[in-house]
Amino acid sequence: VQWSFQVSLFGFLLAVTAKILYAFELFDFQGENYDRNRLELGIGVCLCMGSLMIHLFSYVNSTLVGWNNLFDMTRDLMNILVKRGADGDKRLEPLSLVVALVGLVFVTLALIPGEQI
Repeated sequence: VQWSFQVSLFGFLLAVTAKILYAFELFDFQGENYDRNRLELGIGVCLCMGSLMIHLFSYVNSTLVGWNNLFDMTRDLMNILVKRGADGDKRLEPLSLVVALVGLVFVTLALIPGEQI
């Protein structure tokens, strides 16, 4: 539960940043409303939100109980999920792992420049 809250907090902040950039067209290089001031404002928004995320990440890492940092907590959670998924008693656990792996493949393909599915 704690891991889900921490990750969703960073996901929410990332989504808010993307919404601000999109709504105000701050990185619209090819549009007719291109303005250097908007570009500078977009960079400022990214830096401010990045600073907030770094600060919160640092705070989260300093207050975890039972783990040294969020990465260790993530590793332990993934180990638990893989072990539960490999166990044949539960039918939906292996399915969720397969769906997650397929999703990771699609995300990886989307991040490769020039590649299309």
